[in-house]
Amino acid sequence: YELLLRRGQKWSGLKTALTVYPATALIYLTVRFHVLGGFAPLPNPDAYLGNYQILINSVYLLMRYLWMLVFPVNLNAFHTFVPALSVLELRFIASVAAFSALFILWMTAGKRDRFTALTFIWVVLPLLPTLYLLKIFGGEIWNIFCERYLYLPSFGFVLFIVYAGGHFHKSLSRNPWARAVVPALFLIILIFYSARTVLGNRVWRDNVTLYSDGLEKSPQVALLHNNMGFEYLMNGMRGEAESEFTVALRLDPKYEKAYYNLGLVYMKEREWEKARTYLETALGIGQGVNFLDDGLPHF
Repeated sequence: YELLLRRGQKWSGLKTALTVYPATALIYLTVRFHVLGGFAPLPNPDAYLGNYQILINSVYLLMRYLWMLVFPVNLNAFHTFVPALSVLELRFIASVAAFSALFILWMTAGKRDRFTALTFIWVVLPLLPTLYLLKIFGGEIWNIFCERYLYLPSFGFVLFIVYAGGHFHKSLSRNPWARAVVPALFLIILIFYSARTVLGNRVWRDNVTLYSDGLEKSPQVALLHNNMGFEYLMNGMRGEAESEFTVALRLDPKYEKAYYNLGLVYMKEREWEKARTYLETALGIGQGVNFLDDGLPHF
């Protein structure tokens, strides 16, 4: 804001920008490195994406976020993200082309109007930290692309829509017909986004509704099958729970929570040997996991 909109004026935030913010960031990073032993250490680096894959997927992931921001038509609490493996893939090429066009448009508009440049920065800048999730969660396709990371960018997007709409409306001041059409278009857009919000809220009514919607859109996510199975187990539906836990293990053979929950199913069925086998497997895989800290249940 200071650089774009107050250029040529006395920089009111200079002292704060040069002292308080860097000092706070330095303290935070020092504590983080001391506690974690690094910025974001990986438990098993070999299981995650390499630097080449991270590079080619960064633009693709960024453009997917921007697309969801503008067209929120397929909302899902558990999106899947399948990484691109080559620069020759069509989605990578399309992402690079779209980002290049968007960047050129921003540079052109930013020279004419600094507030437009500010809204673009507000949209893109908060998304940059999410690209590091490619490094942290590269082995998991379900937790890289999340709608909640669009909360801050959506503010910049709304600023741009209102600002651009106001200027467009003023440019049509000599055309009464156009001045009537533009507000109508904005009303349609408002109704569309409001309807999507209301419909999206229904999915979060309870856990069963949420997981059912997620499984319909992302059936390959082991976590969803495990969570749905747990809901079945809590409601006494042991057959359905066993089926969901089994699917979760087929999708992720090292998913210790599914082993543990399947062990609980067999405990309730009094199939003690099966229960012990699954619980011991869960304990062997999930060393240090909180729900296993007390060891195996007594038989």
